[in-house]
Amino acid sequence: MRVGLPVTALVLAGGRSARLGRDKAFVAVNGTPMIARVLRAVGPLCEEVLILGGDAGGLASLGHKVIPDAEPGAGPLVALRGGLDAMRTDWAFATGVDTPFLNPTLVRYLWKLHEGHDAVVPFTAMDRQPKPLCALYSKTCLPAVREAIAAGERRMSSFYGGVKILLVPEDNLRLVDPLLLSLHNVNTQDDLRIAEEIAATVDPPRPGPQRKA
Repeated sequence: MRVGLPVTALVLAGGRSARLGRDKAFVAVNGTPMIARVLRAVGPLCEEVLILGGDAGGLASLGHKVIPDAEPGAGPLVALRGGLDAMRTDWAFATGVDTPFLNPTLVRYLWKLHEGHDAVVPFTAMDRQPKPLCALYSKTCLPAVREAIAAGERRMSSFYGGVKILLVPEDNLRLVDPLLLSLHNVNTQDDLRIAEEIAATVDPPRPGPQRKA
C-alpha cells in the first residue's frame, strides 16, 4: 500500500541567501530550522524527497538524498532541471527551503487538480504572479525546462509557455490554506520576524517539563 502521494518533493536549498545574510536552510523559526519544518511537511506526504543544492555536508544528516548544484549560482530553474532528471516518480512538488508554514493539505489539493496538465501552479490576486516554488511539475516539463535554460533563461516561470499549465487562483487556495501561509517565504530579516510572529500563533504548544509526583 502506497504511503502518501506518488510525488517527489524537490526542496530547493541552494542560493546565496544574500538578503538574509546566512544559509536559510538552518535559520530557525520558533526554534526549528526551516528545512526541518519543510521536511516535516513533505516527508510523510511524498514518496521521495530530494534536497537540491545547498551545503551537501550539512544537509546529508537529514536523511534524504542531496543533489549538489550542477551549476552553482545558476538559480532555481537549473536546480529544477536536476531534480526532474533525478526523481523516480512522474511528478514533483517543488518548494523552497524558506517556506516554514507549508501546508500538506494544500499540496494534496494541487494534486487533485493535476490530471490533464504538465504543471499545477498557484497564483495570488495581489501580484497576479505564479508561485513556482509551491507547485507541481510533471517530468514532461523537462524538454521545455531544458529549452529555456539553453536560451539563457533563469526565471522559474520562463518555461511555462511550453507546457500545459493550470494556474490555481487565490480564492481556491484559501479553501484549504485560508491565510496562504504556505506561500510565506523568508528572504529578509523582516520576513523572519513575521514568521516568528506567525509561529507563535499557529505552532502547536511544546510540552512543558514533567512534574514529579
